[in-house]
Amino acid sequence: MTLRNINIMRTKYFLLLFLLLLGAGCATSQYGSEATAVLEEGEPSIADTTFLYDSRVIALETKDDALIARVNRLIEWKGNLYILDKAGKQVVAFNMDGKHLFTIHRVGMGPEYSAVMDVAIDKRKNQLVLLTEPSALLRFDAEGNFISSRKLPGYYHSIALDGDFIYLENETYANGRLSENSITAIHGEETTGLLEPLIEIAPFCFIAGHQLSASSPVLFTRKFDNTIYKLENQSVSPSYTIDFMNETFPEDAKDKVYDCRDLNKFSTEKGLVYLMTDVTETSEHLLFRTNLFDRLYILSKWDDAVRKYDYIFQSEYGYNLHGYTPVGGEKERICFVAMAGSLVSLKSLVETYPKVKAKTTVKMLELLNRVEEDSNPVLFYYKVK
Repeated sequence: MTLRNINIMRTKYFLLLFLLLLGAGCATSQYGSEATAVLEEGEPSIADTTFLYDSRVIALETKDDALIARVNRLIEWKGNLYILDKAGKQVVAFNMDGKHLFTIHRVGMGPEYSAVMDVAIDKRKNQLVLLTEPSALLRFDAEGNFISSRKLPGYYHSIALDGDFIYLENETYANGRLSENSITAIHGEETTGLLEPLIEIAPFCFIAGHQLSASSPVLFTRKFDNTIYKLENQSVSPSYTIDFMNETFPEDAKDKVYDCRDLNKFSTEKGLVYLMTDVTETSEHLLFRTNLFDRLYILSKWDDAVRKYDYIFQSEYGYNLHGYTPVGGEKERICFVAMAGSLVSLKSLVETYPKVKAKTTVKMLELLNRVEEDSNPVLFYYKVK
């Protein structure tokens, strides 16, 4: 592609953005009837036992064909754990004791893929469904055996299944134009577009975490929208709108196009929220993360108040947990992923400084003795009240 063609494409995009800004306004919700929860000031940390229970620690077995660079999605189903590692282009299965069962890694073998975008569980068929690039759905049984492949017409970031319905998060800006919808719902051979997209002022900008939940019903969030949506059958409805108070991304800052570095620098320096991810809902709470990195937000359904915490204190191990990963498949579970490097650094401090060792719990000392630099992650696993 010549420089002239590139400049023409850029000009067309910014012209389209200007027209959308002129005609679409800056509304952050297309409904306005959903419940509103307000962010309140809270403490920097909270004890895990305050809102979590049924804790267990799972040290994932380390093997050459099961090395995990990052836990991008976690599913528990019928006593097994299925972990998406996008960097490794694989889905790795373990039992609940952390023993490795199998690895799906179809790079260089048919039907192959160049990347795994996401993974979901089809509970009715007892199958794993991989969203891959080139754009397709690959199905495997619960033991990792390939079943079938289905090509997809568009570009998608993540997948969720609920009953007979498949939901795909659309690429917001592809092939030189905005997508017509935020979500594609598939039911058999029928395809339906859901939720008209907002103007795209940060194309190609993504952060860690998922905007489609792995729950039933499926929950969905998107950039520059403070509403959490619920997807059921072939319809979408608002569930909650969050008033972030002084963390609200200002309307007058939405009149330009951002690249990721500029957007995250601006948001981090001013403490502004432009995206919620990893929404987890229980009967008493609703949890989510934001673009403000590892901070945890907890919405209490008793008073519709949202409180934020920089870390969770693990009571039994005396360890500070940052961020969290929702667990798909089984309801009301989350986990905190402790990478081996962080644990090895703590291990070095314990071995070097007697005062640090004296303050370290017996359980943590036992765990540190089992961890090496090249070990797989350790999961701090919970149910949410």
